[in-house]
Amino acid sequence: MLKPDTLLHLSPEAVIREAHASRLYIEIGGNGFRYGQNALAILSAFHLPKRFDEGLKALLGADQGRLHRMQLSSAILHMAEQGILLPGERPEPLAPRIQDRSSYNQPHLNNAMMRDAARMRTMLAAVRQTVRPGDVVVEIGTGIGINAIEAVRAGAEHVYAIELADVGQVAPIIFHQNDVADRITYLHGDAQKVNLPERARVLICDVSSWNPMDKSAFVIARSGYRLLQENPVTIPGRMQVYAVPVEMPEEKAAMHLFTRPHLDAWKAAYGMDFSALEAFNHRRRLITSVQAPEVKGWRPLAEPTLIGTFDVGKRQIPPDEAFFTARATRSGRLTGILLYLRVFYGADLVVDNYPFDTDRPIVWHSPVFLDLEPAAIAEGDAIGMRYRYFDDGRDTFIRGERSKNGFYIEYVRP
Repeated sequence: MLKPDTLLHLSPEAVIREAHASRLYIEIGGNGFRYGQNALAILSAFHLPKRFDEGLKALLGADQGRLHRMQLSSAILHMAEQGILLPGERPEPLAPRIQDRSSYNQPHLNNAMMRDAARMRTMLAAVRQTVRPGDVVVEIGTGIGINAIEAVRAGAEHVYAIELADVGQVAPIIFHQNDVADRITYLHGDAQKVNLPERARVLICDVSSWNPMDKSAFVIARSGYRLLQENPVTIPGRMQVYAVPVEMPEEKAAMHLFTRPHLDAWKAAYGMDFSALEAFNHRRRLITSVQAPEVKGWRPLAEPTLIGTFDVGKRQIPPDEAFFTARATRSGRLTGILLYLRVFYGADLVVDNYPFDTDRPIVWHSPVFLDLEPAAIAEGDAIGMRYRYFDDGRDTFIRGERSKNGFYIEYVRP
């Protein structure tokens, strides 16, 4: 029996598999439990430590009827007995997994996405522009739920919000707190395995990664096609990838290599010979990534060259191999090739992360493929670039498996 002053909080071990204002399916310790009306409200009330009597009072609101009180008390007691709600001041956090360091489960990545206000507002404007009253919408990769909430506000009859990452566990509570839980069904799991009771007209799948040629993002979007009506609308509609030959300051380029000055300095400092590392530069293609503030002092040597288009609506992806040519607009040393992304969210709603045009924070990084032997480029020269994508048939983004998936772009010397 719970005492009035017993502190309760939602266990971090509990996994919400499906959530709606009228139903909840939750798993813990290998067991699954189904609850009905008010269950999501209970989780919302106790998502942070709260006294049993205070949580019950907040849940009752204006309805102080005995039956309502008994139903709520019974559900809270059952959740406490099953370990879904735990007693105590603060939940013991789960041990981090290796992949959590750079995944959507980390606040820093979600903070970066929300801080990129220009991109976020463009995305929300596209939702308002696309969703019509009465629409059924499916979102793959709902995250913390901002797009799903906006879809409801735009008039969607119902939204199916799908998320595989653990951060999605807070989305149902956020839906409840924003009074939209009755029009959103949250589903935790792989979109390729989810089945819906109806087909959607609109697909939202904003899963662009730092790697603009990452086809796994397209695979995720593709997994939602079977959930759609004929002639659906997708947000975003298409994504273009551009390549820009660049000149980096020598000291910046040197930071990404094992250079002779580095090795000599280390020998002097530690009395050890590290000269074998010089050969490691040639062991694999070298890549780094940058954001706008980091390219100060860099120079683009040519206008951007379109190297590939992902058309989500038309289900088109770039070829696995291609050759492109850019015309140098200035002289310089070609030390690398930078890639950036241009995303078409809707009519006149376009965002890109070309780093030479802005100082604002952008959530997307731009990969830069480094050239070990910088080439002298003269204005007017043709700059050949070869691109290749390769994989082993496994989708690392969805399954989190170690894979040989990858891509590169390189300067082709005349």
